Amino acid sequence: MPSYLEEELVRSKVLRGLRCVERVLAQNRAVGFGSDVPHSYGDKYALAEFMVRGACGAALNSLQQLGLQREGLRELKEWSKERRVILSLWREEKCTFDRKTRREVEGASTVKAGVVAGLLKMKTKTVTTVEEHFWDVEGRWELRAFGGTDRQAKKRILREGKGAAKVKTLCEESPRPSRSVQDALDVDVSWLLEQVNGDLEVEFGIDRNAAGCYTPRRNTAVEGALSFFSELSRWCKSVRVYFEEDVFPVEPEHGLDLTLLQTTSERVFVPVLPILQVAKQVEQLRREEPLLREMEKKKTSSRSLALVSPPDAATVAAATATTTTATTTTEADDLTGRVLGWSDLEAFLEEEARSLQEWTGGVEKAFGGGEGGLVSKTEGVLVAVLRHVEEVAEWTETGLDFVEGMLMRQLVAALGREVTSEDFGRYMRFHNRKLFLEEVAPREFCYAVRRDGHDPEGVVAVEEGSVPVMTTARCLSLSGRRISTGRMRFALNAAAEVSFGGERFVHAYVRHRFSTEEAGRPLELVARARQFSGFVLAIGRIGGRDLFLPEHAILVRNKDELRVPLELEQIPTPKEFEDAVESLSPEQQRFAKAYRSMQMEATLFGVCVLQVKPQLERVLNLPQGALTKELRLTEDLLELFVDHNISSDLLSFQADFLDDEDEVPTAHKVEAVRGRVEAMKAVIQEAKDEILEEQRRIAELKRLVLEEEERKRVEEQRRKECHAAIVYDDATADLFEEIEWLLQEGKKLQDDRLEDHVSKLKKTLREAKRKLHSLKVEVRGLPVYAQPEYQEKVNLFQTKLTTMRRDTLDLAGEDICGAASTELTDLQRVAMHPSTLSATEESAMLMNINCCLSELPKKKRITPLLSVKRLLSTVSNKVQEPQEPLNPYAVESCEPVCMNACEDLSVQSKTFYKQAKKVKKKGFDLPEHSSTGGKNISDGAHLEAVESCGPVAVETVAEKTEQKNEEQHTEKMDAQDTAEAVETEAKDSEKTEQQEEEKHEEEGKREEGREIVYEEEGDISKLPEKLEEKYKEFDEDNCLRPTIIKTGKQWKRKGQKALLSPAEEQVLDGEGQKEERNKAFDLLDSLTRSGALPVEEASLHVVVAATHCFDLTLMDTVVQRSVNPVEKVERSTLIAASVVHDAHPSSLIKDNHLHRLATCSPKLMAQ
Repeated sequence: MPSYLEEELVRSKVLRGLRCVERVLAQNRAVGFGSDVPHSYGDKYALAEFMVRGACGAALNSLQQLGLQREGLRELKEWSKERRVILSLWREEKCTFDRKTRREVEGASTVKAGVVAGLLKMKTKTVTTVEEHFWDVEGRWELRAFGGTDRQAKKRILREGKGAAKVKTLCEESPRPSRSVQDALDVDVSWLLEQVNGDLEVEFGIDRNAAGCYTPRRNTAVEGALSFFSELSRWCKSVRVYFEEDVFPVEPEHGLDLTLLQTTSERVFVPVLPILQVAKQVEQLRREEPLLREMEKKKTSSRSLALVSPPDAATVAAATATTTTATTTTEADDLTGRVLGWSDLEAFLEEEARSLQEWTGGVEKAFGGGEGGLVSKTEGVLVAVLRHVEEVAEWTETGLDFVEGMLMRQLVAALGREVTSEDFGRYMRFHNRKLFLEEVAPREFCYAVRRDGHDPEGVVAVEEGSVPVMTTARCLSLSGRRISTGRMRFALNAAAEVSFGGERFVHAYVRHRFSTEEAGRPLELVARARQFSGFVLAIGRIGGRDLFLPEHAILVRNKDELRVPLELEQIPTPKEFEDAVESLSPEQQRFAKAYRSMQMEATLFGVCVLQVKPQLERVLNLPQGALTKELRLTEDLLELFVDHNISSDLLSFQADFLDDEDEVPTAHKVEAVRGRVEAMKAVIQEAKDEILEEQRRIAELKRLVLEEEERKRVEEQRRKECHAAIVYDDATADLFEEIEWLLQEGKKLQDDRLEDHVSKLKKTLREAKRKLHSLKVEVRGLPVYAQPEYQEKVNLFQTKLTTMRRDTLDLAGEDICGAASTELTDLQRVAMHPSTLSATEESAMLMNINCCLSELPKKKRITPLLSVKRLLSTVSNKVQEPQEPLNPYAVESCEPVCMNACEDLSVQSKTFYKQAKKVKKKGFDLPEHSSTGGKNISDGAHLEAVESCGPVAVETVAEKTEQKNEEQHTEKMDAQDTAEAVETEAKDSEKTEQQEEEKHEEEGKREEGREIVYEEEGDISKLPEKLEEKYKEFDEDNCLRPTIIKTGKQWKRKGQKALLSPAEEQVLDGEGQKEERNKAFDLLDSLTRSGALPVEEASLHVVVAATHCFDLTLMDTVVQRSVNPVEKVERSTLIAASVVHDAHPSSLIKDNHLHRLATCSPKLMAQ
């Protein structure tokens, strides 16, 4: 978008030149700023011509100051008829060594205290020898004009100069190249010479009927002028910078004031001003001829090289034709007189030449003292004139932009503000309502998802910034001439294909896009579902007459709001494509056309809506509307189909063998389906419970593993700290010494004192036993490599302790078996209340039991084992779950003592089991645990004895019993199944035959429908080809581009997890979209029985899009191109609508617009 200067900035420039204008014009003439004076549109063309002529005249006057006279201008004009004329600056430099000198430079003096020849002070100074090199720098330049490429054949020197200067350096290196001829600085002045006629008069004009003429600023003539003055300004700046920054600094001591070269409009008049006359006398128009003769006389004595040709009759007629047709002849004459005449421009150029000559004369006088140097009056005048040309070029561009800016400001004033693309879109909605007939007018893309006689299930819309877009729509199934009656189809997978019927819509979406504007509001496909409702939304392409190619699919249900961003991709117009492939090889053309056909097919964007509830009723063999009010049942069915992919055969209603399905009431059918749903939910719930239980078990095992890891970590730390702390310490030795002393003393005592002494000795022995127990535990906790060393000490301790215990019992006169039995009796009392024991006490008690049992004969171990059964079961339950096999991970997590105790328990249980079998064989009585009261062991007593053997024995017997029961149950069920199979085989065979017949009938109907479709007229897949033909024929501006609609990468779905929970937004990326597509296809697979059952309640919307592209913004299109975008977009909409409705455009619009459209789009309306 071009940048317009603010009006105030331009006004401040123009006001500086108005003072001079008032002096040049007569006293009865008044001029004003262009935007302040009432004028016509044609006056803007005349004002542009006035300013360009003034700029051309100012450029010629500047060349006159540089040495180009009338004879030279005539010669250049002749050259320009055959070849290009170039204005060039030629430069040459020389640098030669002159001499080398040496001189001494004294530094600052320094006074130092000291005694020198009787004086008290000493003064020193530094002398530096400087070697200077002097160089002679010579420069020569020529301002030349030549024709063609030969710079010597036709050459004219306009101005030249040469000079020399002394340059001093402190090194031997040359400051400039010894000899150099730099590249010439060139500019093409052919355009300027083309504006000069044979009489050397400037006659610039704008052909307002040319194809490239849009506005006073945007036309071929003005664009050429701006291009020339832009190049001329750059050339002037390059030459000026060369002298000011490269040549002048070589001679820094020239003593001249270079600020005199800074030109301004106050010193030199610039005849390029966007001004108009406030009033013009009628008599002045009549005096035009005498003034012309007077100007002819002044031409010979004028200071100005440039003369202005008076306007010819054709130019005046064109200016008059551009005025408003509603004005009268007098008004037109008055309006066209607002622009200053050619005689006024002659006066402006005369003033410009006078002020420029006066200023350059002052520069020559100021620089006259520098003759012979590199900075002289010749170079000063050249730089000054070039500055003036730069200012003329700047004013020309500013003035012409101001003319266009006036158009912009006037349009904004008329509309009240700058109109944007969104405003234009709102207007086109309004305009289309006024243009098209009501039945074919573009309508909003917003459709309810419903079936006949029911409320809508939801809404599907294409929105742009929350507003539905307008499309030209046609319902093919409801049109006067039925175009398509067959079903469409699409593939769920390689094995299943779904067919669907219902309504079919074709939409033509024509949008507009203006260049360099911010991206418009996002385009989205929006789907909303009501509570307790749902439908499947499939998005894809059209692959053929009856083929739909879904790329995405999703289930929308229960107040879901799905927003799918749509991306638009424009492809070249038909004419652009033909122009691009015109010069390609035949092979390349065939490839391009093949790829183009794929792109055109991709412009068909399909949206398919498949209703779920009607299809549920069909697949479950329920009457139509049976599930309308069954909310809970419908939700359960969807959950089973979507989440668990349950087959519909497990839930559908099937009448009994002798019942007629049509005679069964609807309520009975629904209840039958409900019962099957509840049964299926129960099965699923059982599976969920098992999974939850397994998860809890896994979590518990993980917890135990973590605890074991922590225990091992702590134990390992303890082992590292004190793994060598287990020794046969002094305390143990003292303990044994005390026992030996007590034994010796006991032998000396009498019987009355011996009892107390034995009691004390037994107490000491028990303490020694605990010490032994502790040592065993610690030894087992040591690493394997350390256990043998300490196990020997433990064994020695055990041997000593056993010997001392026997000696103690001998001293007391007791039998060792009796002592063991007595101790086991005490342990039995404790075992009666095992829950009161801690883990440490239980482990110590198990150790004591093992010790006592080892001291008893094998035949006397049965009764103690039965007595401590309860204690052993309690300890065993701490390391394994009840009624389950021993878990090694759980056992590992227990204390080592408990582990070993359980191992001992298992061994004792096996031993007891063997002994119990021997007892049964021999018919021995079991003490107090036998249920027969002293009789032979019965089966029940045997089972009780087996149960008392511990967990291992119990589990083994339970597994064998359970296996035997399962075998018996299996044999019984097989017999029943065989009987039932014989009865139901006939029923199943009949049903299978009936289903096959129905399937063949359905396939026959489907094939029959397809044949009907192929025989009928109309094919949606051919729509892009028809549109491309129309675009190529009637799109005169070549701006209507076919557009491909694609889905975005991230979708947004807002929904509720529960009925009363707040809505949450979810973003669906590529993986989420794929997952939703699989769910939707699984649901359709169940609802259609893998394609065997068609979907009747469906609708298909096919959208074909095109974009009318403008090169500029909306306001720039109106102002710079003088184009009415309404007419352009209107024509594009009519082209698309005529193809969709297969009708002539005149039959689609209202009668009051026919004449206007025949004028602005004659080719389209005349087809």
